[in-house]
Amino acid sequence: MLTVEVKLNGRLIGFAKLVNQSADLPEISDYSLEWSEAGGDFLLEGKAAGRTMITGHHRKSGAWALVARAAAAILGQKVDAMEGKR
Repeated sequence: MLTVEVKLNGRLIGFAKLVNQSADLPEISDYSLEWSEAGGDFLLEGKAAGRTMITGHHRKSGAWALVARAAAAILGQKVDAMEGKR
């Protein structure tokens, strides 16, 4: 399991958890993603959360590549929600 915490001045404002869902940890794996974001004075939006899958991740590309894919998936869900697609 890979966890990502986003903090602002030491205060947790975002969290993501990625769990490998592929049996036997193959070179190309699928990950479940759960994320949440706190609302507050420093954010224009309120609280948000979601779940999705990251599929076909090449494990040799490293943790930061997986974090980047997770961030892109989260942003995609947030844009969909703003456009009323979710």
